[in-house]
Amino acid sequence: MNKYFSVIAAFLYKEIKTTYYYKFHSVIKFLFSLVQLVVFYYFCSLISKEYFKFLFFGLLFSKIFSYTTTVLIETIKQEQFSQTIYNILSLPYYELTVLMLNFFAKTILFFFDLTIFVFCSILFFGIKLNIAHIIFLIVFTTYTIIIFLWYTIIVCSLTFLIKKFEHFIYLLNSLIDILSGVYFPTTVLPKVLQNISCLLPTTYILSFLRETITLKTNYKLLVYPTICGTIFLPLSILLFNFILKKILKTGKLTTY
Repeated sequence: MNKYFSVIAAFLYKEIKTTYYYKFHSVIKFLFSLVQLVVFYYFCSLISKEYFKFLFFGLLFSKIFSYTTTVLIETIKQEQFSQTIYNILSLPYYELTVLMLNFFAKTILFFFDLTIFVFCSILFFGIKLNIAHIIFLIVFTTYTIIIFLWYTIIVCSLTFLIKKFEHFIYLLNSLIDILSGVYFPTTVLPKVLQNISCLLPTTYILSFLRETITLKTNYKLLVYPTICGTIFLPLSILLFNFILKKILKTGKLTTY
């Protein structure tokens, strides 16, 4: 177990150094999130403050979901572009284990980023959260990341197979945001889209987040996402193994 922590620590050190080196980029990303909140806050104030609260938790979930599903894509793309993907995967561990350790290291920094996002919302945008809410958000974020690992692994696998696949994922995630009720209730969607929304585990997890914050916890909402995560995780690992073996045989692992 200590050897895994050592690898995570090494990846974490690398990420901190990279973030520091590209600190201007990190500042711009943070300012973009802040500007996004300002714009939404202004438009929501024209409707009602309650709507901004509804939207804020949608944006928070979207931020968590987007990170979970795209961080490994960005890692693979970066390593392929710099021709260091073989160096990463040549560590004396199973390839998926290496990627997951890298993922966990990045997740530590993501929690820091998410904490700043939440506290800025509390300080400047009137979002009222107590200590219990903060603890819940930590647990909720951890659950969401774990439950969507299967999606992360599938996306990671297809990134190896289909070059520039990340562009499709960004589009897909945007559609999932809309269908899951990030920006507005799913009840305002056309009936066909409401039916699709009911099939998405993200819809139930986001509903659970909003209901729990308003003290109406309904754990039944987590049953479907948990079942999906349990079923699809081993399938995603099988897919990853199959695609990686195929890519290694063709020698196209470093091609971006």
